[in-house]
Amino acid sequence: LAFRIPASTSLIRIIAMPGQYQMINGVRYERELMEYAKEQSAKGSLTKAEASKLWELAMDGNKVTPTEMRTLEHILATHTLDEDARALLTQKMKGEGSHRELLEAGMERMSAAPVARKMNFQSFQKAAAGAHVALAGSLKGLSLTTPDGGSLELTGHAKEFSQSEGFAEVVGTKETDSRLNVLAVMPMGAKVDFKLWDEAVKMTQMPQLAHLFAPAAGA
Repeated sequence: LAFRIPASTSLIRIIAMPGQYQMINGVRYERELMEYAKEQSAKGSLTKAEASKLWELAMDGNKVTPTEMRTLEHILATHTLDEDARALLTQKMKGEGSHRELLEAGMERMSAAPVARKMNFQSFQKAAAGAHVALAGSLKGLSLTTPDGGSLELTGHAKEFSQSEGFAEVVGTKETDSRLNVLAVMPMGAKVDFKLWDEAVKMTQMPQLAHLFAPAAGA
């Protein structure tokens, strides 16, 4: 079944996709942010409170994705914001850009280091000092609380993420049974099942499954 689309409609193509995204001229944006901005703009210029709400919506996973950042940039370019609202949103986006640079620097450090073995607090206790490890848990300040109830002091590059909170995977080298020298921190959002994560980590340490999680030769 074919349809003829008038040529005029190709000038501005807006395709509403089911789910969380909206396409405009072939570019993907976050539907929730777009709809909120449109709804509030109908009342007048976006206020500081509404700009703060936009940022809160963008940060729903404890981080701003590239699509969410692109959407905020689109909103700044296509909607009227009062002076305080524009200043707030611009400042937040600039800070998130710096945060992304820290994440990328951490990834570079990880790529130059030996492959880290996933652990929970219990297996971390058995690891030798200097071992390259990856542990996940609740990050707050310079401490990490693991799903199996342990608590680690974070040193090294952890200070770059001292203002971050939420579930994260931390990669680094073991200093002591209670201290981890951090190479990188990877935020993973707030909606993580602690018990399920811990069970998955335990699976990687089962002798009969260990070969499935071992680094590939030459990696």
